[in-house]
Parts: sequence; structure tokens; C-alpha cells
Amino acid sequence: IVGLGGVAFALVIGLYAAIDSKSYFEGFIRMLPPPRRKRTREVLVKCAQVLRQWFKAQLLDMAIIGLLTALGLWAVGMD
Repeated sequence: IVGLGGVAFALVIGLYAAIDSKSYFEGFIRMLPPPRRKRTREVLVKCAQVLRQWFKAQLLDMAIIGLLTALGLWAVGMD
């Protein structure tokens, strides 16, 4: 039951942060010293782009593996 509460808490916090992510991002950038803000923004935006590309590749990989597994099971007569 404690684990379920932790999952629910993480879900609520994640959704809350996702709804207004730009203001959280800008708030984080404003916490840094002014000389570091531009470079930090560039690095974080690039990290987000790379993470999105990785996630898309993972989804494609899972779809291919699922399809090949389904075809293999069908070929040997499994339901």
C-alpha cells in the first residue's frame, strides 16, 4: 500500500509539472547566475532533444520486436 501511495504521488507531481513545464524551466534558469544562463539553456534544450529522439527510437524498437515476436509465434502455430 505504501508503494501504491508513492506511485500515486509521483504521478500527481509529474502531471502537475508537465502541465506548466515552461514556467518551471524558466524558473530553474533564473536561479542560475546570469553568465551561466545562456549555456545552461542550450545544454538543457539539447538534452531534451536527444532524450526525445532516444524515446522515439525505443518505441520503434519495441514495435519491431513485438511484430517479429508475433510473427515468430504465428509461424510455429502459437496463439
